[in-house]
Amino acid sequence: MKCLRLVSSILSTACLLLIPLASVAAAQTQDGFRGVCTGAVDSLDKDGNVIDSAIYEGGAYPFDSADEQVFTKDNPFLVAPGGRIAYGGEAADNNGDGPKNYDWSVGASLPFFGERELASGADANSDGTSAATGEIDLSELSALNSLGKISFPLSFELQSENDVTCAADGAYVELAGSATPSLAAGSALFVFGVVGLWGSKRYASTASFGVLASIGAAITAIGGGYLPLSGTTLASSIAIGAVIGIGRNLLLNTYKTR
Repeated sequence: MKCLRLVSSILSTACLLLIPLASVAAAQTQDGFRGVCTGAVDSLDKDGNVIDSAIYEGGAYPFDSADEQVFTKDNPFLVAPGGRIAYGGEAADNNGDGPKNYDWSVGASLPFFGERELASGADANSDGTSAATGEIDLSELSALNSLGKISFPLSFELQSENDVTCAADGAYVELAGSATPSLAAGSALFVFGVVGLWGSKRYASTASFGVLASIGAAITAIGGGYLPLSGTTLASSIAIGAVIGIGRNLLLNTYKTR
């Protein structure tokens, strides 16, 4: 009975997680980059080593060192938990003046955490300087280190009183976290589910243990970067696990009646 109560609690928690995850997934866009900004960025790990770089000279997305579009869902920009992004760029109006009385922000749609602002700022820039350099601290992402290799979209916006504007939506980055915790947790959950699936006889029990095994496999795949961390992934693993559990009983009962 204690085992079944544990299974029920885990399944209830998994279902509750679907709500915020689905909302985050629905909010993600892939509009790309737009506006008058150009520049380059380097991604640095916590030790200051460059792990990725990109140059933007206009168009839908920047290009990486391999001359491929980056910050896309298929080719996310690599960032490190506890690292930083160093940037240098330029933005100007038709008269060559930079943004005046401007404000900017960088946000992220983080799994489990929803929308989070990573950095923001504002400046009068009364002399109309069009070039800027700086760094964005990514310590906000340190809490996600144990989730392994996960990707999520960033957003950026710059607005000014002289209509020098820049924006980006659906700018995907991949967090180079440690896969060890998710691999250990996912493997343990998978084994627990398989053992329970093997020894259970009731449909409710086999479905529950099938779901646990499927979620464990999904967690392992998410940590390794093979599946995205999203509501769709979690919902699919629950459905597949339930089908496997029920199917196991159906096949077993069919075999016994022969």
